[in-house]
Amino acid sequence: METEDLLLRIILKYQKVIWKDFTNLLRDLIQKHGVSIRVLGNIQLLPKDVQEIIAEAVNISKNNTRAILNVALAYTSREEMCTAMKEITEGVKSGILKTSDISEDLMGKCLYTGKSPDPDLLIRTSGEVRFSDFLLWQSSFSCLAFVQVLWPEFSVWHLYAAILHYQKNYQTIKMAKDKQELNEERRYSDIDYKQALEDLKLENKEDVSYKEIQTFVKQYSIDRQNRIDQFLQHLYEKREKLFEDLSINRSSVTPS
Repeated sequence: METEDLLLRIILKYQKVIWKDFTNLLRDLIQKHGVSIRVLGNIQLLPKDVQEIIAEAVNISKNNTRAILNVALAYTSREEMCTAMKEITEGVKSGILKTSDISEDLMGKCLYTGKSPDPDLLIRTSGEVRFSDFLLWQSSFSCLAFVQVLWPEFSVWHLYAAILHYQKNYQTIKMAKDKQELNEERRYSDIDYKQALEDLKLENKEDVSYKEIQTFVKQYSIDRQNRIDQFLQHLYEKREKLFEDLSINRSSVTPS
């Protein structure tokens, strides 16, 4: 028991120094390789000091453009989708969005991966044949590769095999994705048309020409996109502010 207490006191005494050295190393690696770090997950579930380390890594790398590294921390796909739906609900309640603005595309942009493209290839190692609640929404049109080896044993040859698997299935996946995007575009057009007619009725403008209706529908589509853009800008700024505040808080308490 005395040995455990002594070890705990040593850890508590030197943890700030350890964290500082780790942060400096992380900063050097980020700048050296030009990587932008994006964190997926509800980091508020993590200890405060860990949140601050994460926030600093995100902030110092956000302008890097050589590559993007998405890191999942305190992440589950179901929690991610619930969070996205809560954000959309708040957008409707605040009047920024209309219920007719809600779509699969908007949902995808409200996920933690909203600023990143969906994965083309998803590799699951260790012989598992399930996703384990990982990127369930984003992998709808991803090529899936299940390999038997554990992650530490995953080699470049396994990667080449997965890429070959992706190339063999590329056209089939692309056709399915293009069909989905076309259906989504048509659905949007139908919604805009019906909603525009409803608005015309509310304004008692029933005796209008076909050309006037088309003009009204076009303007409604523009207004809808403006509402969505405003909502997403507000959402992204709120998430960025969380990281900025955590980073500022760390800077104010970290000893020099």
